[in-house]
Amino acid sequence: QHVAGAFVASNWWADAFQSACRRTGHTAEIHHLNLDRKLRKQELAAICRTKPPAIFSNGWETMLALQEILNAEFPGYRPRLICHANCRAPFFGDSRISGIIASATTQLIEKSCRMLIKQINNPEQKNMHAKLPAQWIPAASPEYAAFTVRHFQLT
Repeated sequence: QHVAGAFVASNWWADAFQSACRRTGHTAEIHHLNLDRKLRKQELAAICRTKPPAIFSNGWETMLALQEILNAEFPGYRPRLICHANCRAPFFGDSRISGIIASATTQLIEKSCRMLIKQINNPEQKNMHAKLPAQWIPAASPEYAAFTVRHFQLT
């Protein structure tokens, strides 16, 4: 089975996605999307025309645009949608989303600032590693409901 990955401005996501697909026996279909929203929508429509069975997005703006395109241009096409989520939002109520990879922006900021202060206090220290928690939350789980809210919020 092949899985499409729609990535904006990050080769890290694309590289990690391709590696994960390879390890699990899936074929990765990598799409680097334009930052310009109009061009990104055209690129997402092109992905939809190929009808991959699953589409992964590393960003909420891309997921929102993808849902708009699916609703307007491809109403009969129902790919399995998976999204990295550092937010809560109404669009997580979409029944095509099978789950999210949840992380917290606040934890990223806090850990980054702590690392920065440690580096300032100890400039000789070469490598510091921050483990940022991420969790797979299937749409069918009770925890998923907390991500579907009325108004957008970063986590």
